[in-house]
Amino acid sequence: MLLSFWSGLLTSSSHVLSGPDHLAAITPLGLHSTSKSYRVGLSWGAGHLIGIGLIATLYILFSDLIPVDYIASYSEQAVGLFLILVGLWSLRQREAKTHSSKTLLSTSFSVGVVHGFAGVAHFILLIPVLSSNSTLETILYLIGFIGGTLGAMTLFAYLLGLMYKRGAIAKESGVKKIQRAGAIFAIVVGCYWIYLSI
Repeated sequence: MLLSFWSGLLTSSSHVLSGPDHLAAITPLGLHSTSKSYRVGLSWGAGHLIGIGLIATLYILFSDLIPVDYIASYSEQAVGLFLILVGLWSLRQREAKTHSSKTLLSTSFSVGVVHGFAGVAHFILLIPVLSSNSTLETILYLIGFIGGTLGAMTLFAYLLGLMYKRGAIAKESGVKKIQRAGAIFAIVVGCYWIYLSI
């Protein structure tokens, strides 16, 4: 039974951390978070799960009525656009000393929703749930999946915030260089994501 939980946990955490688009989206936001940076990752993870839930619900309820694949192809372009916007926002905010926690959290949540909504590929991650005959195994897999998604991005954002704080203590110019690199990373991945979806 616990195998279902660990399968969900490892599947979702590896999915979250292996996606360059995921890391590119959270990097500029995590580097701008001056306190409790883990909340940026937690917010992205929650948004990502909601996005997956939305696309799954639409697919189950309306797969015969709406062209889900067609919508998914445009949602991939939306992910690229969001990455570019996050990168540009980060470049613009580099000179600011403080950043609104509410803005960072709402931005990371929105980007997470778009990421979760993009593509039907997320169903591959849910195949173990759909093919299981055991309700308990399905529940354990989903708990692991939710925990892995939230935990992986929360840890990543926390580490980014730690880099920011250590850099801020050491040398302000170093922090700005890291923030600029994170912003450029998001823009480049966003452009590449749009290119792949055309």
